[in-house]
Amino acid sequence: MYIKVFSLQLCLLFVAPQIFAQNNFEQLFSEMSPTRSILNAIGDSHARPMDELNPSQIGTALSPKEIQFATVETEKILLGGVPIALPETKHQLYWKSEDQTIQIAVLSFHTEEETNTFRSEMGRILGMVTSTNGRYGTVYINSKTTQPSAVGMRLQHQYDKIISIEIQLPFAIPESAPDLPTEDFQVVIQKLKLLKDVAQAFAQVYVRENELIYFPSFEESMNESQRLLGLAKFWTEVKYNFAFFDQVPDLDWEAQLYKYIPLVQATKSDAEYYRLLERLCASLQDGHTNIYPPDHLKSNLDRPAVQLKYIEGYAVITNVDEKLAEQLPIGSRILMVDGESTISYAKREIMPYISSSTEHILYDWSTARRRSRQHSSGRHYSTR
Repeated sequence: MYIKVFSLQLCLLFVAPQIFAQNNFEQLFSEMSPTRSILNAIGDSHARPMDELNPSQIGTALSPKEIQFATVETEKILLGGVPIALPETKHQLYWKSEDQTIQIAVLSFHTEEETNTFRSEMGRILGMVTSTNGRYGTVYINSKTTQPSAVGMRLQHQYDKIISIEIQLPFAIPESAPDLPTEDFQVVIQKLKLLKDVAQAFAQVYVRENELIYFPSFEESMNESQRLLGLAKFWTEVKYNFAFFDQVPDLDWEAQLYKYIPLVQATKSDAEYYRLLERLCASLQDGHTNIYPPDHLKSNLDRPAVQLKYIEGYAVITNVDEKLAEQLPIGSRILMVDGESTISYAKREIMPYISSSTEHILYDWSTARRRSRQHSSGRHYSTR
């Protein structure tokens, strides 16, 4: 489970040019997305004391995968397959798998300035990457002309720690390659899946035990107790930290808790649960207070390659993929959704879930979000 209050989430996919074919972008993003969710959750959590961490715990957490880790004394770590000298640190851990292809490094610095300097150096050395950015770091695939490439994640935890997890690939991804052979691409996918598993195992070892309940689960849905705990967590954070109740004088926050408890109990999926929390959050009418569903839930959304903008009371198509250009010419207006006017539909299905009190933002955002829908929803749009 993942809930974040008073935060802005920026999730972008940067693809190194001429490396991966267009039809592989979505698969790469899909495989990197769960690791980014874990990265963000680690960044939001508190660490256990460094002297309590043991590499053997990683192997236990990875069970049934038979991968064991051991502590390595070193003055360098690998970044994109390139050795990088370690600066003087307050504390450091460096673990490697038995086959030497997986490394986990946790570096604790004396000052925030030292942390930022080393993080910038890591970015410079990493060079050309296909990556997706979370709030605290990056999940990446790097390209090298001669040395083996790697998949990995790196993040800054709190102000003084940098965490790096990297898995070496058995081949180099040339910077000038138009595309990878199918068999090599599948190896990259497999290593990205392994990166997610290693990151999840590391989180179980690194993060305080009482905070692990807030981590995303990719195998099963939350149970009722976990969903109610999430509701209580969000409600309490708002009650004691939200600064603008005077801007929503008609909102009875105490009553909202009693109203939403049975609604949460009635939810049948994580997607339905998070949508309900988005509606509760939107009642605060504050654009800086949001619920962010886990990244893996977003895979259930279709996002056709159409850009919409609210112009003079209409949802207008302002850009479109060339494959859809004949069906949806630029300048067309979306008039109806399943026989209902777009404005009526937006007010009923979209605006109640947007955290804002500003009318033009509600219309702008509801227009942009109108192009996202559940897979196989069967929704029909009328244009002119």
